[in-house]
Amino acid sequence: MKISEQGEKDKKTSVFKNVGIFSVSLLATASAVYIYSPVIGSHADSSATADINLAVGEVMNLTLDTNALNLSTNPNNFVSGTINATVSTNSQYGYTLTLEDVDNISNLAHTNENIDSALTSDYLGSKTSSEMEDNTWGYALNDTDFFKVPINGSPAALKRTNTPMTAASETTPVTFGAKVGNLTSGTYTDKVLFTIYANGQNGRPNVNPPVIPTEPGEDPAPNFQSFTCTLLENVGDSMVLEDIRDGNQYGVKKLKDGNCWMTDNLKIAGQTLDSYTSDLPDGVTYNLPSSIAINTPGTFWNQDNNDVYVETYYGFGGYYSFYGATAGWGTVNVHDEYSPQSICPKGWRLPTSDEYLTLAEHYHSADLLLGEPKFMLGGEIAGGTLMVYDSGNGPYGPAYTYYGWYWSSKSLTNGTNAAFFNIDSHFNENTNLYSFIGDSGKYPGFNVRCISRR
Repeated sequence: MKISEQGEKDKKTSVFKNVGIFSVSLLATASAVYIYSPVIGSHADSSATADINLAVGEVMNLTLDTNALNLSTNPNNFVSGTINATVSTNSQYGYTLTLEDVDNISNLAHTNENIDSALTSDYLGSKTSSEMEDNTWGYALNDTDFFKVPINGSPAALKRTNTPMTAASETTPVTFGAKVGNLTSGTYTDKVLFTIYANGQNGRPNVNPPVIPTEPGEDPAPNFQSFTCTLLENVGDSMVLEDIRDGNQYGVKKLKDGNCWMTDNLKIAGQTLDSYTSDLPDGVTYNLPSSIAINTPGTFWNQDNNDVYVETYYGFGGYYSFYGATAGWGTVNVHDEYSPQSICPKGWRLPTSDEYLTLAEHYHSADLLLGEPKFMLGGEIAGGTLMVYDSGNGPYGPAYTYYGWYWSSKSLTNGTNAAFFNIDSHFNENTNLYSFIGDSGKYPGFNVRCISRR
């Protein structure tokens, strides 16, 4: 739930949703009762319980103490003023109060359209009034350190809470300041948007599509959901993207097959995935369990389970059954099909077996494991990880082997098996390296790499 208020209107905005009101009425009547024979009581030989549930909706209210902040000064001066944003809510997980411009240009522009001078708000970090450059403006939460006003769609968090309010309301003062240089006279104006969101259990705004506010003065991190492969122009170009579902970051790179691939293993767990943020059809959700270990991380010995193990100590990513990797699609009843969904971020998906083979045509197995794509998994645990075999000369001796096992999106004809990509690099004096598409039951825990759809 979110509630917004724009400063150009006289009235304050308050929205109330999901408020439940109920009452219980008991009607008692009396009548004469005649008993002609003894009543023999006995203990009941069965019992039942019933849950009584009452849903109380979230109530949220946001008001600003002014609908217009009118400042005035002469050239070559600094001027500031404060708006108080007051919030009241019964949200059990607290709220997030954000600020952003109403459009994608955060300038104080002259009201005379024929005058193109303006005060801009596009600088890094925080600046005091004396540090601000001429003809710039920003906001502060302490009257001292001013940040740029973020553009619409990239809100900054003014306040975050994670527990219910203990007072009737909470007020956050927000000071706006402008360093005026040698400007043409007249009025310069812009509109800003204050918004409150009820938080979910993860401490983030509980809305879809998701909103991920930044800290004041920070630019939003590039994320998978907004990524397109055209952002990486040349083979070998790379960047780091954030998965907005849980905040994990991964490297991505344009490889020699022309596709953009993750260069780190997926490691999401304990999330409810939906079509807004994940590789799922509209209206579909999937509850991905928290990281657990059954026997060993690489072996989930139950058909059609969605178990997941995330290796946090070494940072090697997650291990998923095929059912889990395909977000519940890949049951034993699915035959000879490619999964239309996965636990990859929105705009990304599981690679096909052919795409893995094409990649292997462009890269030596040693490069796949240790070079550009970095398909080396790491850790001496079963089910598709780095396995080091000591030949007697230590782990870095003349003979050791790296394995990498990754799910593809293909369920095989028999339904009980799925295709996975196997990379096997055996190093010795003659160096033997190979990779292939394997055939496995759907229950072992293999790793996941995602490939961009766009």
